[in-house]
Amino acid sequence: MITRAFERKPARRIRRCPSPALALTIILAICGCATGFSNGDRAEARFQIEKQIYAYTYALDGGDLDALGELFEHATMRVEGTDAAYEGAEAVRQTNIDFNLFYDNEGNAGLYRPDTTPRTRHVTTNVIIDVAEDGSSATARSSVVVFQFAPSAPLRPILAAGYRDRFEPIEGRWRFVERIHLLTHIEDVRLHLRQPPPGQ
Repeated sequence: MITRAFERKPARRIRRCPSPALALTIILAICGCATGFSNGDRAEARFQIEKQIYAYTYALDGGDLDALGELFEHATMRVEGTDAAYEGAEAVRQTNIDFNLFYDNEGNAGLYRPDTTPRTRHVTTNVIIDVAEDGSSATARSSVVVFQFAPSAPLRPILAAGYRDRFEPIEGRWRFVERIHLLTHIEDVRLHLRQPPPGQ
């Protein structure tokens, strides 16, 4: 038999390595399976944590101090650079009663009552949430600007600050375990606070 010297051989398939991004995705997926904490779990954690962060603003601005306290049932609230620490639902609730002015529907300022609000809007932005690889904890940081519309003053920003938060899954859902207030810039808060904030 005569062998054809120039007979075309079947083309060999060349296996290409996946792109770095795809390789990283595969590795993370494998790690998620190994720890029992999947990407879906991570997304759900971020969703629940973000809701907790925003629930704080709605509860405080709406004068619902019972709901506000419940958010911190398992947590300690601190003020950076001070020894101030408020642990648990009742301590956080009472702290807001002690420090904040509340207004009734006629615009009269005074102590907290169930039908009063602080006439504020906490605008929380730039939320960054990091969930631990094993899903045992998470941290979050965010910025906040507080606006007030008190009866004797125009709508205006009165405070710029930040939050540093820690969360853990407790009884099947993500809960605050620590919130640190970063009081970076304070304007005239005489219509908002009954006494200066800690460290001021």
